[in-house]
Amino acid sequence: MSALDFLNENSGAFTVVFSGLVTIATIVYVILTSRLVSETRQMRRAQAMPCLTVYPVPHEEEINWIDIVIRNIGTAAALDVKFTIISGEEHSPDTPLADIGFFKNGINYLAPGQKIQFFYTSMLGAFEPGTKRQVPCFEIKALFRDTHGDQHDEVFKIDLNEFKGFSHLGDPPLYMIARQVEKMASQMESVARGTSKIQIIMQTKDELKREQHEVMVKKGYCPPDERGADT
Repeated sequence: MSALDFLNENSGAFTVVFSGLVTIATIVYVILTSRLVSETRQMRRAQAMPCLTVYPVPHEEEINWIDIVIRNIGTAAALDVKFTIISGEEHSPDTPLADIGFFKNGINYLAPGQKIQFFYTSMLGAFEPGTKRQVPCFEIKALFRDTHGDQHDEVFKIDLNEFKGFSHLGDPPLYMIARQVEKMASQMESVARGTSKIQIIMQTKDELKREQHEVMVKKGYCPPDERGADT
């Protein structure tokens, strides 16, 4: 029996097997396509989701002053943001978080990249030996909605013991610039009021050359009778 005769006699079986393989391949393709569409949809939603973060940070001007920062690092707005303290104690001698307006009433809209930073407490002397002051350590829970209406929650630990032993050298450049600008403004204001005068020194070219020559003679760079060449 030739191969052609074998195929002709079993053509029906081969057709059934081939149809079954095509059906299985089609089902697998549909499943993979469905998963790909689902993953693409999830990626698009993830790329347009708010992401809140709450953390303490030392103030730039004074390291013992602690600020709390609330930032939306996501790519979409956070809506109806609410905060609650779920564990721990603040132990803060300053204004408690519960008395701050946005902590009490929430934030209606926090735009992508928006940051809220406020003074929380001073840690001056908090880490000195023998002190009875307790360092704030607590957890904050943030509830918020995304633009699709889905609810989200995040928990952030605020532990100011992390800043024990912190120090920094010098002043921040922006504050140094600000102080210099204030000093210049004060001097200009004094001139404008007439309480101080601007000193103007006028010299001719020959006078300047003689003065430079005298300095050179005093330093021993040239003899007293030598004169600078004209330029």
